[in-house]
Amino acid sequence: MNQFRFPRYFFLFFIFIFSINQLIGQSYFFDNYNVKEGLAQSKVFFTHQDAKGYIWLGTEAGVSRFDGINFINYNTENGLAHNGVKVIVEDKKGNIWLGHKGGGISRISGNKIQSFENDSLNADITCILEDDNENLWLGTSGDGAFLITNPNIHDIKKLKFKQYKGGENNFSDLVFFMMKSRDGSIYFIVDKAIKKYDKKNDTFQNHTPVNLPFFFQFTSMFEDHNGIFWYGTYHGGLYKSNQDSTYNIIMVKDGLADNWVTTITEDNQHNIWVGTWGGGITRIKGDKLQTFNTKNGLDDLKIWSIKEDNEGNLLIGSNDHGMFIYKGDYFISFSEREGIKGKQISAILHDSQENIWFGTNQGITIFEKKSIRYFNESNGNFPNNQIKFIKEDKNGDTWIGTANSGVFQYIKAKNEFDYNFLINGSITQGGIVTALEIDDNNNLWVGTLDGLINYEINDDKIARISQEHGLSGNNIQTLFADSRNSLWIGAMMNGITIYDNTDTSFTAIETDFVYTPTAITEASDGTIWVGTQAQGILIFKDQKLQTHYRIKDGLLADFITALNADKKGNIYIGTSRGLNQFNIQTKIFTKHTEKTGFTGIEVKNNATSIDGNGNIWFGTVKGAFKLNNNSVQKKITTPVVEINRLRVNLKDRDIQQELTLDYTENSIIFNFISIFLTDPKAVNYKVMLEGADKDWQPETKHTMVNYSGLPAGKYKFKVIAKNSSGIWSSEPATYSFTITPPFWKSVWFYVIIGIIGIIGIFIFIKLRERNLIIEKKILEEKVELRTSEIRAKNKELEVKNKNITDSIKYAKRIQDAMLPTDSYLDEIMANYFIFFRPRDIVSGDYYWASEKSGKLIIAAVDCTGHGVPGAFMSMLGITILDEIVNKKGITKASQILDEMKASIIKHMKQQGRRGETQDGMDITLCSIDKKTLKMEM
Repeated sequence: MNQFRFPRYFFLFFIFIFSINQLIGQSYFFDNYNVKEGLAQSKVFFTHQDAKGYIWLGTEAGVSRFDGINFINYNTENGLAHNGVKVIVEDKKGNIWLGHKGGGISRISGNKIQSFENDSLNADITCILEDDNENLWLGTSGDGAFLITNPNIHDIKKLKFKQYKGGENNFSDLVFFMMKSRDGSIYFIVDKAIKKYDKKNDTFQNHTPVNLPFFFQFTSMFEDHNGIFWYGTYHGGLYKSNQDSTYNIIMVKDGLADNWVTTITEDNQHNIWVGTWGGGITRIKGDKLQTFNTKNGLDDLKIWSIKEDNEGNLLIGSNDHGMFIYKGDYFISFSEREGIKGKQISAILHDSQENIWFGTNQGITIFEKKSIRYFNESNGNFPNNQIKFIKEDKNGDTWIGTANSGVFQYIKAKNEFDYNFLINGSITQGGIVTALEIDDNNNLWVGTLDGLINYEINDDKIARISQEHGLSGNNIQTLFADSRNSLWIGAMMNGITIYDNTDTSFTAIETDFVYTPTAITEASDGTIWVGTQAQGILIFKDQKLQTHYRIKDGLLADFITALNADKKGNIYIGTSRGLNQFNIQTKIFTKHTEKTGFTGIEVKNNATSIDGNGNIWFGTVKGAFKLNNNSVQKKITTPVVEINRLRVNLKDRDIQQELTLDYTENSIIFNFISIFLTDPKAVNYKVMLEGADKDWQPETKHTMVNYSGLPAGKYKFKVIAKNSSGIWSSEPATYSFTITPPFWKSVWFYVIIGIIGIIGIFIFIKLRERNLIIEKKILEEKVELRTSEIRAKNKELEVKNKNITDSIKYAKRIQDAMLPTDSYLDEIMANYFIFFRPRDIVSGDYYWASEKSGKLIIAAVDCTGHGVPGAFMSMLGITILDEIVNKKGITKASQILDEMKASIIKHMKQQGRRGETQDGMDITLCSIDKKTLKMEM
């Protein structure tokens, strides 16, 4: 191997820059809400989560209600008593009681706010407690204690008070704290003593357990799940009772944040939390004490109150910084405050010596067990500040990939960095390293802009690989060696190529779309997860694309920057918008953003590592974050949704079930909320209006929905919520209402209209029947009259017709008389027949025959016209033929016709003028010579 040892300017042996005599510092996440987020004032005396999930905060300016996103601030203008709110209690009826500085009390019942102030109650209200009989106790800082026996009375002005003061009933004017134990006993911390209320005698007994020190003023008191009593003191630390009647005294020297204890509580994991005045908070977990203060994430040392919410978060009221919410130690951050040089962490390595290497924009920072080392341009220990990749090989040496100076090797045996000319001589474009990986054969793989470099570390051999050898592309973006010792190679816009170390072959995975791989990991089930540039996650099984996840499936972003996996079946997905956690069994995406403690948000490319305890580390633009895989998970809560506002036609209405609305009140607006302090902005909703929607509407972040122009009918509005863990509400919040139809569309209106219609139809039918009878009678009379007239006319017509018919019949006799008789025809012809059938009585057709000069002349004639007109023409024709043949003796057929034509023209007076008669006849005429038997036609 060709090696070059950099001069002192470039790097030196590892030296201790800083020696630290304690473990490396780390910061915990405390979400903070202050004035800039909408809180009325920054001093939070008290916090309380009500039955609906809303957070109430008592401040110097009144009380604020918080839904995880927005604050609503209440003060005297809204009906509260004067001055700040020091204590908040919710009674069994759901009323919120507020104790004020200066002695006033306020009660909030739904949307109604009432206050009470009088001269007998003018000292600060320090505590409020509800006993087993639903009576309220008030503790004050000068007026003793008050018992309210009728807290549920409608008018707060009529509350009944009983006062207990110093000098009476063995009590005091100064009440600092009250506590109800599990057996129902009520304890009062007063000046220099602790009192226990004797209900039977209505007096107070001194609470003086054996061995309990009374050197310091008590400030608070708490009973844990085991019945152990804890006592907070003023500058005397914390006292814990034991089963043997002894007490442990815990002070600053033992790890307590401060000896002035202000509040004590217990979380669902049975850890004891102690708030102090001046030292921050101490968590007691068994025998271990851990303090949270300004050095590790808590920005206020003066704590007023600590309460656990429904999700397992701790709500912390502070003196100067509003409310803090501690959401657990799932994420622990490491940044410049903890000693890392540079804000942007581009590479993380947990080496075999349990050291943590951070590659940043300001060189290399190494956390050892009790020291921190730096290697950068400023101290001359490393020639390039832009660190991109850090990997450890099988020999325990470390390889560094830089942004523009190639690859460096830290040789553990020599305790020095080495610049490998063999490798860097193969990086052609400005020393830019785009990816770095070491496989199980101890081969170093270096991604560049123009191909892949394979360096055999043990044999000092190198090879350049490009598309000519089977790569899908030369611009390498990411590298990953899987459990089968195959190398997955991602190239810009060219997808994945797999290198098989067994047969040294390259196989390109084909897909039907173009993508750029950015990160690769292997899940516990053997599937390979590939993050892409703007196309989400691709999951490959047996080198085939199996699943494709996008934003719509639960990803925070489609631009994936880093991937990692644990042995529990979780995949960790770094994006430009936060961190996703996916469980391959439940198929649920969990989102981690700024509100859940992942304040770095944007994960740097492939900046992830797993430490020896299975914790997942990520480098971001705001430091490094350890995902504490061994942290006790917060209790799983199912989102609960509340419909908190109803508007009808843009006007607010009380939210009362089974509301009945007029048909004009058909524009409905619902507002709803699911309070999820762990990550309020990650809550999504689905809504459905039964009666209008066929199915759930698409998932949305909107907390309002508008239904306008609803028709009459019955409706049920339903809404469910999903939190950042992908858990949906088990039951929807519902609201039922009815929109009545207009009177003309109501059932009773249709019934009345139906009855009226039936009656109208009946009347119409009856009137119609009557009119038809009348009309029938009139019609019958008219018919009878017309019938008699017709009969008379018919009689007259019959007479006239008979006369005409008689005349025609007489004319027929005349016509028959003019035709040749049968006897005459028998004389002149031997064998013959005549077919003569007139259509009318008289005929317009005729036949004619005669014998003259030995010739037989026969004619068949069709005259124009029928009936009487034709008969006249036939009589004229017969007369003319008789005259031509019998009188003139003409027997030649042609001459007969010529003569006949001329005669008809003459008799009809036809001169060829327009408008004159065109009557005539068609004739067939034969002239037969009986001797010669010749015939002329």
